[in-house]
Amino acid sequence: MGENLDFDKIVQEFRGTFHDGQLKIQPSAITFKNRKTSKAEHIQNEDIENTYWMKRAKGNCFKLVLKNGNTYRFDGFSENDFSKLEEFSRKVLKKPIEKKELCVKGWNWGKPNFTGDSLNFESDGKTA
Repeated sequence: MGENLDFDKIVQEFRGTFHDGQLKIQPSAITFKNRKTSKAEHIQNEDIENTYWMKRAKGNCFKLVLKNGNTYRFDGFSENDFSKLEEFSRKVLKKPIEKKELCVKGWNWGKPNFTGDSLNFESDGKTA
């Protein structure tokens, strides 16, 4: 694995809105640069508690949960990107990426679950 991973066509979900941009993954931080505003958001790797991989409507999602409870979701990854992200996570973050299946029953309700600044609904033990 090289020092950095760059992904050009990534979408960040922030409070239900989607922002096109670029994601750069480095040994010290993960940076998302919003294509429209050019604003860059930095996430220090030591602040990351858990990482997840999920299939969603906009492709595969790389989800980060920070130690303070904040959540970041980045969509638009191909299935082939998983191996690169997994290698990064194991080498740099010292933890594997957990693959998470979402509930696909066709509804968006269930048992509410607050995690940090995020509200998720669970149905049949899966995030709805």
